Amino acid sequence: MEQLIRTIRKYDPNYSDKTRSVVETINGKLSRFRQFSATDVNRHLEFDAVGHLRMLVRRGHLETVTERGKVAAYVRSETSWPPDAKIYSNPVGITYCIQKWFGRYLQQWIARQKRWPEAKPQPRRPAE
Repeated sequence: MEQLIRTIRKYDPNYSDKTRSVVETINGKLSRFRQFSATDVNRHLEFDAVGHLRMLVRRGHLETVTERGKVAAYVRSETSWPPDAKIYSNPVGITYCIQKWFGRYLQQWIARQKRWPEAKPQPRRPAE
């Protein structure tokens, strides 16, 4: 049950609008920069855009610039930027969110439960 509640808490009905805001910020206020960081994007928005930037990287619209194994900046992809409007034209439904995240949270819970040692029955002491 806690996995379902955790999944529903993760749902954001404004996800598509926030993705649109991220793309508009990159195209507008950050258009003069070749590369930009998540902090640069967050500075212009009222929410944390890291998840949206990761989604744009997964879809191939942005590329990462890494330093010492960590993402330092993002660069627009030369072949697929800007993204099609269809990625943020329809709202993300709660059923999609549940289908995507519930199984992951359930697997994490099962893995945590397996780490706990099972309770072993204590041997009975003979009555004196």
